[in-house]
Amino acid sequence: NLPSNPGYRKSNPADSPIMIRATARNYGPLPARNIELRATCLGPGGPLTVTRQVDIPGRASTRIEFPFDIKQDGVYQGQVTMESSDSLAVDDQRWFAFEARKPDRVLLIDGQEGRSVFANETYFLETALKLRPLEGNPSHRAFEVERIVWENGRGFPRLDGYRAVVLANVRRLTHEDADRLREFLDAGGGVLLFAGSQVSRESLAPLAAVGVTPGELAAAPRDQRARVTAWANKHPALTSLADPQRGYLRRLEVQKSLPVEQVAVGATALLEMGPQALAVESPVGRGRFIYVGVSAGRDWSDWPRTRLYVPIVRQIVAYLAAPGGERSPIRDRLAERWDESLGTAESDGRVTVVNLDPRES
Repeated sequence: NLPSNPGYRKSNPADSPIMIRATARNYGPLPARNIELRATCLGPGGPLTVTRQVDIPGRASTRIEFPFDIKQDGVYQGQVTMESSDSLAVDDQRWFAFEARKPDRVLLIDGQEGRSVFANETYFLETALKLRPLEGNPSHRAFEVERIVWENGRGFPRLDGYRAVVLANVRRLTHEDADRLREFLDAGGGVLLFAGSQVSRESLAPLAAVGVTPGELAAAPRDQRARVTAWANKHPALTSLADPQRGYLRRLEVQKSLPVEQVAVGATALLEMGPQALAVESPVGRGRFIYVGVSAGRDWSDWPRTRLYVPIVRQIVAYLAAPGGERSPIRDRLAERWDESLGTAESDGRVTVVNLDPRES
């Protein structure tokens, strides 16, 4: 019996295989020897097959790994089958599907390099984004992070090939820089901009001139403690935090901020502090621009020290890196009727995987 769906990594380094993991269980009292398991997979790179032989003690389970050397991005479908004389063979196979994709390239632009790596404006951002997602969790994205220091406002880089760009306390933007960011957004890229001691209405004026603005910023930073009072709990980047047990956003406190006093037409307030907005999203072309009125580090708040920092940063960047709000191409569920067809099926650009409930055994 194969009691559970195989686990997989949604994305992984190019030099390591994607690993399909299955658990085989022996419900009988006697050991089962030389049981052959075969994993087959079909995708853009053609058919792949891996076989394993295992011994399973009586009333015990064994985990088996099937490495697939996948080089091409795309959706892959397959099944793991146990070859045995089991009289209940219907639960000796499990179907699976997964999306293989390279990590999203993210560019961090550090506007104020510190005296040590820990004092860099992007230190906490870089640390959060470089964490590897849990294996077998298809909702987590992996990022390939690159960082540049851009203190004097010269030499703004080309943005070709990046899915998202994060600017942290950047001092000055020229009109050429604003044009390049606008082109990046029009093409479907995502931009996340954090405030800081070097950010002001004037410094962001070139962005406003090309239509990239969250609204009317405060004239000067607010130097007082404040908490988040409301948030867009149905927004894709914050949906998982709608449940207070997963992270209560009202606990998010800042000591200093540069909020948005009047949100622009068509923009959405993501985090609010009373009548002012701490984070705002603006659609620009095919892309999205998100402004956060607090520093990315600990200069204006202790946010990076809380458990909310990593999930919020990763979810916002993943949202920005997904052009057009792309949805997962995989849907996985258990059969609801005894006569329902098992396996994988494609419809409306998605693959649905239907398996038996392993508890039926």
